[in-house]
Amino acid sequence: MPVINHAAVAAQLLAGDAGNTAEKGDALETVVAETFCQIEGLGIIKRNILDNAGSMEIDILLYNQRHPAGLPFLPNHLIIECKNWASRVDTATLTVFTGKLRKCRVDVGILVAANGITGNQEDRTRAHAHLRSVFDRDGLKPKLNSAGGTKVVQIA
Repeated sequence: MPVINHAAVAAQLLAGDAGNTAEKGDALETVVAETFCQIEGLGIIKRNILDNAGSMEIDILLYNQRHPAGLPFLPNHLIIECKNWASRVDTATLTVFTGKLRKCRVDVGILVAANGITGNQEDRTRAHAHLRSVFDRDGLKPKLNSAGGTKVVQIA
C-alpha cells in the first residue's frame, strides 16, 4: 500500500490556491498524478496534451500495466481530468470530458473535481443526469458515492 504524505499534499494544494487559475489547476494535477503514480504499475505518459488541432487537452494520461497489486481491472490507458474550481463542475464541462473519452476511444476516465459535480445524485439532475445518460447508453452500471462534497463514481 503506497504511503501518501498528507502534509505535502496539503502544502501543494495550498500553494496552488494562493496562485492564479492556472497555478490552482496545476497544483491539483500534480497531486493527482503523483498520487496515482504511487500505485503499482501506473505511471505518467504525459501531462497537458493538446491534439494537433489545439482543440482538445488531456490533463493527465497514465499507463496502466495492470499489476495485480495495482489497478488490474482498469484499461491500459487512463485519462484524468482535474478541476480545481471553487464551484461544482457543470453538465457542459462533464459533456466535454465524456466527449474526450469517446474521441480517444477509451472506456474509463477519471474526473477529479475539488467541489464535486452539479445536481443531485438521487434525483439525477444536472451533471448527474448526464452521467446517467452516458452510463445507460454504454451499458455501464454506476455506483455514485459522495462524502464531504466529493463525488466518486465506481463502475460495478
